[in-house]
Amino acid sequence: HAREALLPLIEALKHEDRDARAAAAAAIKQIGPAAEHIPLLLPALKDPFMKVRSTVTLTFGYMGEPAKVTIPEITKLVKDENTWVRMHAAASLARFGKDAKEAVPALVEALSDEAGIVRGMAVVAIARIDPSPEYVSKMIFLLQDDNERVRTLAEEALFTVGKPAIDDLKGAAEAVSDARLKVLLQELVRKIQAK
Repeated sequence: HAREALLPLIEALKHEDRDARAAAAAAIKQIGPAAEHIPLLLPALKDPFMKVRSTVTLTFGYMGEPAKVTIPEITKLVKDENTWVRMHAAASLARFGKDAKEAVPALVEALSDEAGIVRGMAVVAIARIDPSPEYVSKMIFLLQDDNERVRTLAEEALFTVGKPAIDDLKGAAEAVSDARLKVLLQELVRKIQAK
């Protein structure tokens, strides 16, 4: 049984060589740990090597429901020093959906992260966790981001929020002078109404 192989791999997360720890974390993610492994994996979220933190964060996100207990720890990683760790923390929180509501304030802060990949993943996460009108104006603001991927993800996030976003989208479409943005906002309203 593959899960029996997990205990030596979890032990390897304590290895002094960071590449050995990263390889162990990748193998654990591949096998897919069970709920009983979560307490043994949690310390790896504080590993000095970003690859370990990042991989274990993603592993918890893929585990879904059983790993809900890790949400507070993953939320802290939305402010990690490493861009990839921050992005993977947001991606994992997105997978938890409404269960990760406590993470929304950190994700809202991440909407102004210096890295586009973090801003993009944060906007997607917010839409999946709390698709309410409360964050729509921030999502609309990201439609003007310098990073094209962020703009695309903000559009997807607004579509995910759906009908609760319509009033703000219409208001913004009337208020903006930028023709491209006006058309984009009107198009989003049409797409949402059609869904």
